Amino acid sequence: MRDITPRTLLRAIATSLALTIFFQASPAFAGAWTQPDRGLYAKLSLGHARADQQYKETGETFQLLSDDVAGTFASSAAFAYAEYGLLPRLTVYGSAAFQSLTLESDLQRARVTGLGDVWLGARASIIDAPVVLSAYAATKSPTGYTADPDPMVPTLGNGVREHELGLSLGASLWPRPFYASMSVGYRLRGDRQAAGGEPVEMYDEIPIMAEVGWAPHDAIWVRGVAQSVIGLGPPEALDIFNLTPLTQSYLKVGPSVIASVPGGIQLSLDLMLTPWGVNTVQSTDILFGVAYEFAP
Repeated sequence: MRDITPRTLLRAIATSLALTIFFQASPAFAGAWTQPDRGLYAKLSLGHARADQQYKETGETFQLLSDDVAGTFASSAAFAYAEYGLLPRLTVYGSAAFQSLTLESDLQRARVTGLGDVWLGARASIIDAPVVLSAYAATKSPTGYTADPDPMVPTLGNGVREHELGLSLGASLWPRPFYASMSVGYRLRGDRQAAGGEPVEMYDEIPIMAEVGWAPHDAIWVRGVAQSVIGLGPPEALDIFNLTPLTQSYLKVGPSVIASVPGGIQLSLDLMLTPWGVNTVQSTDILFGVAYEFAP
């Protein structure tokens, strides 16, 4: 059975952490390590998120859909991620998700299914030792958005083209079975056009990811993960569920397990909880993934 090295492990981070409320992927989740020249990594994940509580603009929780109307929000998706070593120190990557979102209450049940947003990006290695430092840049195409849907109908994206820049830092004690990784970025968000033609501005965000990992066996890694987004706009006072707020913040934490099997295949299982948020849902997320890696 092939060992899981830190380089191999960080490839799994890209999609293991992609399960947020709408299964949106962030380039920060790809970690600091780049692929070898002409190396390939591909992963398919299936995930589900569910929530019956949401965070107010003050950080307090109240029920979906409002204080007076109880409801639930569920999101299921098939998520695809791939990256390729274009040069020895340069990796290109992309991600997309096919999603099914359901919003249900005593008043109605609404469901939307289709292709979500698509990310394309590149990551360049700056330092290889004694720690790994890389820079990344990516852009998101808002393919999943439906302009101005009914307030009670979910939408597959926020309708805004986004650009993200950031740095990723990783350190490994290999062959000792420990590692740590952290990424910090800045997400530039544009605006979308409302039905009446007026622009709706989405505030910029700061995405942050940190994690530590330990290998109790040559083919198994156990991880602790923290993922956060800090919205830079003033929080909105919401009196009903809003799937696309102009700004939001949240923290997701949870455990993860990655196992290697013969043939270059990796299996992963992630559980994420949302202990804090502003203008977002208090969801529980679970994700199962299968990955394949090829190194020339």
